[in-house]
Amino acid sequence: MSLSESSFFSDVEYFCQSVRDKKTRLMPGAGRVVCDILSGDDVRQFVFESGARYPDLQVVLEGPVDHGDYTFPSGLVDVVALAQLIHDGHSVVLHQLHNRSGPLASLVREFEATFECRAQANVYFSPPNAAALPPHFDNHDVFIFQVEGTKTWQMMKGPIQLPGPETTFLPQQHEPGELEESFQVSAGDVLYVPRGIMHHAVASESDAVHITIGVFWTTYADVAVDLLKHLIGRQAELRASIPPDWRTSTVVQQQVLAEIHKHVDAISIEEIRLVLTERWLDLVMTRQPLISDQLEQLRQRDEIKPSTQFRVRQLALWHQSVHDDQAVVYCYGREIAFPSHIGPLLEALLRADGIVTINALLKEIESADWKVVVQRLLAEGLLELV
Repeated sequence: MSLSESSFFSDVEYFCQSVRDKKTRLMPGAGRVVCDILSGDDVRQFVFESGARYPDLQVVLEGPVDHGDYTFPSGLVDVVALAQLIHDGHSVVLHQLHNRSGPLASLVREFEATFECRAQANVYFSPPNAAALPPHFDNHDVFIFQVEGTKTWQMMKGPIQLPGPETTFLPQQHEPGELEESFQVSAGDVLYVPRGIMHHAVASESDAVHITIGVFWTTYADVAVDLLKHLIGRQAELRASIPPDWRTSTVVQQQVLAEIHKHVDAISIEEIRLVLTERWLDLVMTRQPLISDQLEQLRQRDEIKPSTQFRVRQLALWHQSVHDDQAVVYCYGREIAFPSHIGPLLEALLRADGIVTINALLKEIESADWKVVVQRLLAEGLLELV
């Protein structure tokens, strides 16, 4: 079962409203499927038996601990020293574990496909009564999947509303505000914590393991910056020098304001679409394929016929466009080009709902090239036989 098929997204509108309103939300039992794909024992194996290195593995106790206390000079983790630190109340963070765990990679990709933005996974292992980090806020939204044990999460008013990536939590400058909410999060529960909200988590009387999925939404500020870069590259007037008395002259300052207004007010919806498409392409072209069965798929591709069942890979991120004399599909860092007349067939193949056959598609669109196109998309890991 995938996350989208579980209860996690069962009340989509309420869930999305929580994200839009940036309100903390506890979803009891919504993450049980995640406990099945990564258990507490799996995490212990990563910690003690995977040959972990710093900084992929980091020890914390209300903040970072000197890595020389638990690593060899090579950076390899000294698991004997690590076990002693955990026994003494320290916690362990496995950073970016989705890069080394297939199940976590699929979980992160599901977030990326659902929300159309970058995501990552860190895993926290804490002994009884331990707090891995001090009260802090994140500059991105997080989804906490409790895998083992129970943690108490306290939510406090933060000093900065909706901090962006340029804002880093500094304990000397950012003090927690008054306590606003408290949640008891048990195995199988999911807790959504918006960026900017101060939070502090403490394990209960047993070991606690949770996965933190960080989600990096595209913001209005991101789009505005991208649009300005486009405008600067296209409009020579914006690259012109302003008069040297700009610091004191109100007239010059008004001229600057008017010039900027002129160009910003002229932004079209097509330019907005272009910027958003470029952001989507940046995500699509930087994702690694999750295709562990690709060799078997290649061995079967020559046997396809009109009745063969196939579908777009469920966790594939892709983009299709037609320009000049080519129809192009972007995925996994590749540009897959076809003659422009293949465009309608590509559209039908990639936007088909669920499992389909060529026989079904040919009822709506004629194409003698279907076999070559399907075989190519199978070879590229975008389609899969089922």
